Amino acid sequence: MNSIILLLSIYFAYSFGLQVVDFEQCDRQCRYYVSFYNRLITGVKVDKYGDLDTYGSYCKCFDNGVEIKLDPVERLTSKPWDTSFWCGDFKTSKVCVLEDNDSKVPSTILRQDIIPTNVVLHCGQCGSCSSKHDIEVMYNTKATITTLMTKCATKFNLPRLIGGSGNDVAVLEECLSDVGIDFSTKPVVKNEPSCMNCWTDNIMCDSVNCKLDLACLKKFIFPFNSGDMNGCLICDETKCGQEFIRCSGANRRALGIQSDIHRDQSQICDIGYYSNKAVLDTI
Repeated sequence: MNSIILLLSIYFAYSFGLQVVDFEQCDRQCRYYVSFYNRLITGVKVDKYGDLDTYGSYCKCFDNGVEIKLDPVERLTSKPWDTSFWCGDFKTSKVCVLEDNDSKVPSTILRQDIIPTNVVLHCGQCGSCSSKHDIEVMYNTKATITTLMTKCATKFNLPRLIGGSGNDVAVLEECLSDVGIDFSTKPVVKNEPSCMNCWTDNIMCDSVNCKLDLACLKKFIFPFNSGDMNGCLICDETKCGQEFIRCSGANRRALGIQSDIHRDQSQICDIGYYSNKAVLDTI
């Protein structure tokens, strides 16, 4: 009975109380259409004429506080997969490598250009999560990250009235770090996203695009992951996966990790750093 009451509380909070919460959706939409990696790009909700509107379906965009002169951007849109990254058709010839074991900064090259001294990190273009630290976090949490992430996302999404943190991104980051999902919080390039930004952006994207998906509402009550690629995981991947992989570059499939989500073998990079590795190696 308590679970039913909580589920109903979540539903009504989302349906009514949180409709006005943007979860930085306009920021992400403006970046996607103006300059994807520039964190100085922000947006606000407006109507189709560009007038401020708490319930608006469009976004007006700004660059470091200065309005960008373009037509209002739709707040919710379907986006294509960027096939430079390990996603979509899983056929990109790009790989992210370190020049050698002593290198710290990864670079993107073509698979056919790999030389013996290169350390292949993952399939697809490098991104904000292509660092040694961040790929180790993904490996170390491979069996638990989906469940742990869901628990932190639940706390983040729920209003303070019913025990949540109420859209406080700092609390979300702290929750993730406390459970061992301690992604880098400093960007490699100033004003670009950190790895932690990529993951918290993904959670906020789900908060907007999957908030009324019944499977996602159920997952708030029962966060444990069965491993099946269905339900809320489908909503996350189809609505928010395109932006996430473009931001992060590295994810578990790209690294060759068999994770807590069952995937077809064709989706798992066969030359990623953790391909066919049963135990954690030191990079």
